[in-house]
Amino acid sequence: MIHDLHIHSKISDGKLTKEEIIKLAKEQKMEVISFTDHNNYSDIIADIPVIKGIEFDAIETYSFHLLVYFHEYSQEIKNLVDKYRENITQTSVLLLEKIKEIHKIEIPIKSFSYPITKRDIIDYLINNSYACSVNEANLKYTGKKADSYVQKYSLDFKDITKLDKENVTTVLAHPVSLNMNDDQLFSYLKYLQELKLDGIEVVNTSKISLIQTIKYLEMAKKLNLLTSSGSDFHDLKKNTIGVDDVYSDTLIKKYIK
Repeated sequence: MIHDLHIHSKISDGKLTKEEIIKLAKEQKMEVISFTDHNNYSDIIADIPVIKGIEFDAIETYSFHLLVYFHEYSQEIKNLVDKYRENITQTSVLLLEKIKEIHKIEIPIKSFSYPITKRDIIDYLINNSYACSVNEANLKYTGKKADSYVQKYSLDFKDITKLDKENVTTVLAHPVSLNMNDDQLFSYLKYLQELKLDGIEVVNTSKISLIQTIKYLEMAKKLNLLTSSGSDFHDLKKNTIGVDDVYSDTLIKKYIK
């Protein structure tokens, strides 16, 4: 089945609107897609099946990205989005204060719209010639090695897994980003499963290699976890949308009748 359950649009850090992405999906004869924008959600009317989704920043001992799929954008999910937006803005304000204190660069809060994210600050630094690239901005001002670094806010994983399981499915996104060896990852997946993790992303054409896919499929089988696949699409200059495999079939059937 040609599908994609990991797509980012302009409402987070993607470069295309949802309407532009739907047009691309139809041109490629895709059967189902999911917009999984970072910590944000908006409805879309489409003439192609769309599974509602969000990619949350989550933490449970380690920080990771969590794909959350749902039938309805419930008040409980909205509360998590609102909580994230409030806290990420507070964290960003603290980062602005540290940049001012340490680097003597005063960035007016009015330069940003709510919520303020680290990426907004990075874009400001680049657009105002304090850095030439995202990597340089991270190195000097916002990354873990910078004097002005502030740890980003993430939602408590347990708070996300309290959501109604009839409505919501939780999937660990691109496990490779955890930088664990196979044994460590398997143990961590088992731990998250005990805390009600439902699945693992086994195909991510932006981040996961074929060898990693094979390993993740084996882990999912041993733990009886759902699997999903997608492109992690952000920008046509970097990748395209769409995958053609069976790894998302069970998940798709839960949301598309």
